[in-house]
Amino acid sequence: MEDFGKRLKAERERLGLSQAAFAEACGVGKTAQYTYERGEREPNWSYMTMAEGLGVDVMYVFTGTRKGEDGVYAKAYKQTLLSLEMLLGLEEGRLEPTCSYRD
Repeated sequence: MEDFGKRLKAERERLGLSQAAFAEACGVGKTAQYTYERGEREPNWSYMTMAEGLGVDVMYVFTGTRKGEDGVYAKAYKQTLLSLEMLLGLEEGRLEPTCSYRD
């Protein structure tokens, strides 16, 4: 829960909001916000929904992974494959993996 609190605080700071302003916008008091950021309490779903409405990356707060990171990597990978295909004069899709890795 401690990491959750740190990420919540980082998101609040990224948005440039004070604890009091963020707490009010999410429907809680400043003390509640403080305890969330210290990992002492967990906010309810209503709070997290309002935080998301302010621009908080809720996926990051819960998991530590930024929203869309997987998509960004996948897009970069696909673009790299397309570039290699063009460079090597291969037809599009030729370098796509056709089998899965086995352990």
